[in-house]
Amino acid sequence: MFPRRGKEIYRILRAQGKMTARIEDALAAYTVNGAYSSYEEALKGSITVGKLADMVVLSANPLKIPAASIKKDVECLYTIVGGEVVFQR
Repeated sequence: MFPRRGKEIYRILRAQGKMTARIEDALAAYTVNGAYSSYEEALKGSITVGKLADMVVLSANPLKIPAASIKKDVECLYTIVGGEVVFQR
């Protein structure tokens, strides 16, 4: 994925704690930007009438809690694909 030099830079920055993203940017990467990058923004990427109903329901709003606690405190409660619940905690 990264050239050899890029892997080394990535490893160093990660170890220094400099490889972080804002929560808003991470959510956008998995939603609207992901749909855009696959040329499917008319079909998915946001909750809009006429788009696919693929989404997750989380136990907490990741925008409202400290970033450090997201990984351990936020759980997926539901996964919905095509408007049907495919996972429920």
